[in-house]
Amino acid sequence: PEVGAPFVMKECLFLNREDFDQCPDVDGFFREDDLLLARLEGRRMELRLEQARNRATLSGVDFELELRWDPLGVVGGTASDGNQPDDLDTALLWRMKTVWESIYSTSTPNMLNSMSREA
Repeated sequence: PEVGAPFVMKECLFLNREDFDQCPDVDGFFREDDLLLARLEGRRMELRLEQARNRATLSGVDFELELRWDPLGVVGGTASDGNQPDDLDTALLWRMKTVWESIYSTSTPNMLNSMSREA
């Protein structure tokens, strides 16, 4: 799209964990059951969703956040040094939720969710 148009950045989606692990310099996503692996801005994170409880946990190398899923919000968290994790851009949380809901969990068929229905 032209400069300034919506969706200038396209998300990279990996079809398997091996490809995700073998491309450490590429930001993107891979879903496995209720776990979304993400690498954003070079940071690897894991989002584990408990949709029935409206909860999720986002963890990275040096932090863990407890989330309310809908509406999305941070309800608690810790950093490995015991402080509050304050350097994580919440826009990354929204990107992860958008990928989860609009690509992996949508009722509209796409290449990824169609594969899981066929299995």
